Amino acid sequence: MILVYTDESGINYELHNKFFRDGPFIIRGGMCIDDTKYFHLERMFIQLIEDYFGIDNWQKQEIHATNIWNREGF
Repeated sequence: MILVYTDESGINYELHNKFFRDGPFIIRGGMCIDDTKYFHLERMFIQLIEDYFGIDNWQKQEIHATNIWNREGF
């Protein structure tokens, strides 16, 4: 079975000094992965989160690139 994940970025429409903080554009991305590789990939992402962000409970904390880029936390 092939699992599909899609997401979009860049649509929070927050203005800062008359400019969009994350841009007025939508960027859509996606990933297809075989279900036999999913667990391995998930463990790799969990390890990255633990190593670089210090988040102990990754299921209760969301990470947003916009917030990291604007130095507002996760």
